[in-house]
Amino acid sequence: IAIGAAKVMGFQLMENFNTPYFAVGIRDFWGRWHISLSEWFRDFVFSRFMMLFMHKKWFKSRLNGAAAGFLINMLVMGVWHGLTVHYILYGLYHGILLAVTEIYQKKSKFYKKYKKKTWYALASWGITLNLVMFGFLIFSGHFITI
Repeated sequence: IAIGAAKVMGFQLMENFNTPYFAVGIRDFWGRWHISLSEWFRDFVFSRFMMLFMHKKWFKSRLNGAAAGFLINMLVMGVWHGLTVHYILYGLYHGILLAVTEIYQKKSKFYKKYKKKTWYALASWGITLNLVMFGFLIFSGHFITI
């Protein structure tokens, strides 16, 4: 509705969601979910932290730096939603998922061998969907009663 209303007024808005529930991995999900916000955080938080990490040589490998960058980026995104426990946990949860995914995809021989197989894509989709839904439970605040 927003894209159509903007078009009527002469504005061109980017598509902000691109079938995120069909994502076959958590990075794929964030590339499809709330695209404008995800890209802004990637460009202005994650990239800045990565440049700082590389410049200061805080990590021996780019992989460790990327994992830390994902954790910080998503923690900041959680705080951006609000300074409540469930938003902060949501950010940390997704930061951990992204960090683990990055390490898995770079180090796993299993992933490299089967990533193009149909059965692997279907399994990845199912796992991703369940992980995302659990994240939404955290986000809702119903998971934590403090």
